[in-house]
Amino acid sequence: MSEHRMAPRSSRPGRKVTSPAGTALRVSVLVAMLCAVAVAVAVVVAAAVALAAPKTVTSGDGMFTTVVPAGFTDLSSQEDAGLDYLAAIPKQGLQITVFARASRGVTDVKAIAQKLRKQDRSIDGHGFSPIRLMKLGGRPAASWTFMVTMVGSYSSASKGKPKRILTRWRRVVVVHGFLFYTITYSGPAKPYEVHAPGFAQVLEAWRWTS
Repeated sequence: MSEHRMAPRSSRPGRKVTSPAGTALRVSVLVAMLCAVAVAVAVVVAAAVALAAPKTVTSGDGMFTTVVPAGFTDLSSQEDAGLDYLAAIPKQGLQITVFARASRGVTDVKAIAQKLRKQDRSIDGHGFSPIRLMKLGGRPAASWTFMVTMVGSYSSASKGKPKRILTRWRRVVVVHGFLFYTITYSGPAKPYEVHAPGFAQVLEAWRWTS
């Protein structure tokens, strides 16, 4: 009977033998590729952060500085309605406005807020939150939110009835010297929620220049 011996493992046909040097080369190439990907991702992230960085602006009356949040357009220089600041996303119906009025000796910010809140009810405001006391640029301030149902254009989907749009509003009032400033963020409910952090940036970045 003839003897059949198995060939050594390393010499079996169809099995590729990789040398230690080849393995090390492959690992080095893989590491280099991963590093290149990491660098590319870092560049993209840095570019996105740079594009999203808010822009610092000075108010129309020169009394404060704040930012125009990412996604908003600074329209202050194009506004003739006496606003000291206007940032907006027109296509989404969002805007942030600031205007100053003479305080006429009234320094109680809560009393001013209560008066303005009463005026908001006259424009069919509803769903009012309580007035919340806060600080804005180190000064006493007050804030509240409410909703207004706006009547839009007619559409076939509404069967001849005008389209109704729920808008959300947040006001902040602050007294500075002989003036009080009213800061308002408003827009349709869904985009309002999405861009609310941008309004928070405006408040956080607020600085008085005098």
